[in-house]
Amino acid sequence: MASFLPARLAVCLLPCLLGSGLVSASIGGSRGSHPHIVPNQWVVLLKSEADPQEWQASSAGDTVRYHSDAVNAVTLSNLTQGQADQLWEDPMVQHVEPDRTIRLTRSDPCESASPSLTAAYTQLADLVPDLELAAEQPHHSGRSLAQMSPLQPMISGQTVPTGIQRVNGPLKGMFLQPIAILDTGVGPHPDLNVVSEHSCIDGKPLTTDQNGHGTHVAGIAAASDNGYGVIGVAPGAPIHNVKILDFTGVGTVSSLICGLDYVVANNLAGIITMSFEAAPTPADALPCDNPSNPTTAMHQAICNAVNAGVIITVAAGNEGDDVANHVPAAYPEIISVGSLADYDGLPGGLAQDLSTARCGSGPDDSLAANSNHGSSLSMLAPGICINSTYIIDQSPTGYMVMSGTSMAAPHVAGAAAVLRQQQGVSLTPAAAKQLLTHPTCSPSAYQTLFGSPGPSPFPILDLHCI
Repeated sequence: MASFLPARLAVCLLPCLLGSGLVSASIGGSRGSHPHIVPNQWVVLLKSEADPQEWQASSAGDTVRYHSDAVNAVTLSNLTQGQADQLWEDPMVQHVEPDRTIRLTRSDPCESASPSLTAAYTQLADLVPDLELAAEQPHHSGRSLAQMSPLQPMISGQTVPTGIQRVNGPLKGMFLQPIAILDTGVGPHPDLNVVSEHSCIDGKPLTTDQNGHGTHVAGIAAASDNGYGVIGVAPGAPIHNVKILDFTGVGTVSSLICGLDYVVANNLAGIITMSFEAAPTPADALPCDNPSNPTTAMHQAICNAVNAGVIITVAAGNEGDDVANHVPAAYPEIISVGSLADYDGLPGGLAQDLSTARCGSGPDDSLAANSNHGSSLSMLAPGICINSTYIIDQSPTGYMVMSGTSMAAPHVAGAAAVLRQQQGVSLTPAAAKQLLTHPTCSPSAYQTLFGSPGPSPFPILDLHCI
């Protein structure tokens, strides 16, 4: 069986190579052939007085979906460039743009599966058979196997992942502030309190997580205090499963807007976490709410959700690059979260450096080597070797150790839920961001990066310091 491993790994590693730049596609070419553009599909932002359904009845193209809460817009397909250009002449049209693809943060450390429950620590070498079996499972289609290691024993009793320890999560109780997971879906895991489900994948109403990423993210934010498995930052917080990415981790700007629409229209959650990126355009850098020079539909939809009172945490990305080059992480309205390498749940840089292991990415208590950074980065949270809920061998009861800023962002989402429970729903997104990014117990070992003099240049999530 082991003789087939290299070929399987080659197939599974392709998405990571594409995302990392080792295999790349040109960004040039016409709009219709652009690798990040959905062919002949357009997002049309309408003026506030326009009714999307009435407007579409007189327009060309086929309606993919209407949007009315995150933005007032229509997504149209089967529309040529010429027809799209003509829409600019319509007095009810504010902005027209090609629908863009979005995908899980590029180079998001790709993962391998471990058994759902093991009685003790598992050595990395013992994982090889499981790696091979995981590659055969349908829910791993289009994924890759790298950057993970089973560092936590998955026993019948409840374990506290190192990330939850490092941020001083409450560990006990039941939190009531809901969190919306805009991702690949969330599985029906017994450690998760999923209260609603909605799919924004065109023609695919199935909300089940066939990838695993969204289920892992949900557990970090809110796995329940139930005596087994793992525990999240805000234990038991209600989870709204909003599927905007398919089983390969790919969606569109219109699927994102659909997800934001669902959350805002139904007043479901005051907190959203998401871990994707899109190819940036010059318009992404423009401020929101400026009809004479509008920003992109994605940026405006996110701004509108924040203006509606939703705290949004976003994975910063895993290219080791400036966050300013990546959207939506660069948007100032959200909380962009970089990845802290922490292996023991404690500050001080005393744990073994796991850089040579599958999940390691730098010394203990350091900025993860592949984490994006820069002045646009809001803060850091644990993102390396994070143990959480997962789908294993088609079973929704598994657990997985994964790494990446996708794992860091839900730590902050869970912390926002804790804050909202403590301070009330009147806590605004701006006030929450201020509290989370300005820790009060300084100097603090928890705010120090190993090997760096003085406090970390980026605030590090610590609920004891808020």
